[in-house]
Amino acid sequence: MNLDLLNNRRNVILLVLIAWTLNGVLFSTQLKTALTGRWEVELWRTLIWGLGYCYLWAALTPVVIGLTKRFSFEGKRLVPHVALHIVLSLIVAYGARVASELLRAKFVFRVENLEWKRMLTSSYLDFDYGVMMYWFIVLTSLTFTAYKRYREGELRSSQLETRLAQAQLQALKMQLHPHFLFNTMNAISVLIKKNPEAAQKMLTRLAELLRMSLDQAGIQEVSLKQEMEFLDRYLMIQQTRFGERLSVTMKVEDAVLDAKIPNLILQPLVENAIEHGIAKRSGPGRVAITAQRTNGTLYVQVRDNGKGLKKGKGEVKEGVGLSNTRARLQQLYGTAHRFELSNADEGGLIATLEIPYQPFKEEAGTNRAPYATN
Repeated sequence: MNLDLLNNRRNVILLVLIAWTLNGVLFSTQLKTALTGRWEVELWRTLIWGLGYCYLWAALTPVVIGLTKRFSFEGKRLVPHVALHIVLSLIVAYGARVASELLRAKFVFRVENLEWKRMLTSSYLDFDYGVMMYWFIVLTSLTFTAYKRYREGELRSSQLETRLAQAQLQALKMQLHPHFLFNTMNAISVLIKKNPEAAQKMLTRLAELLRMSLDQAGIQEVSLKQEMEFLDRYLMIQQTRFGERLSVTMKVEDAVLDAKIPNLILQPLVENAIEHGIAKRSGPGRVAITAQRTNGTLYVQVRDNGKGLKKGKGEVKEGVGLSNTRARLQQLYGTAHRFELSNADEGGLIATLEIPYQPFKEEAGTNRAPYATN
């Protein structure tokens, strides 16, 4: 079913009218058949009765849908809302039945003097069909709402995959920038003479970084352990570039290594800390990465000792990496996350990320390198 069709109010009204018209025609012909042989009633009179009753329900349909949305069946108020709808279904169904009895008396049997007491009693004894109609509308509304959420979830998933592809390409672009590669290869060439074993290790780290980037192509979420493995290779290359000017510390609780986290979400944060916090410093630079669990929340922080945010400005100009980070977090968690950049009291910038803690279940047969710390 086309979701756009249901988002168009005119189309929805047309579908409701068609459905109730068909129901009214069927109802009217059934009435005509039931009355044949007992009363001589023209078909057009039963059509007025049947269609009038069904069009009344057509008018009540948006009202019932509105009540269903206003008093939903979700959350902690499920029981009182169900009880309220039961009462409303009885009231609405009885009122509709009274209106139907009026149509029948005036246009089918052409009664001159209405016996209101008898009509109200008869309506009370025969309004169960209206109760079913009320709950049919409620269930139909809930079904379309669930279907709409499902389709919107598919759309968000598709958008998330696009964002992930952009983030992966951007990560590769940042890591494989010609100038960056030149500095890395130059550092490796120096190590080849002084420390061949270290040079070989750095080449291996660079190859592993590229392999991990390709192996994780299309993966939306990984474990924190896998994310730290990727970050470890990236930082080893950056330390080759900056040497003793860059000091990295990691404090990650073992209990959160299995936490689910968006793929390539930490690398842009560390990249930002190094490029904007460390690269512009003449003295030693420090980057500290911490991760812990607080109740049901995974708390990750990347801190540097750079200049931080400019005074008087609460925001930093974000590039593609940070903007994609915000967009992907919004797609994945909506309002159930927090991501902010702030100045540390002792100087430097702090990137704070809070997301719901969820254990990551790795597919069987997937081989991963062991987690290594610097």
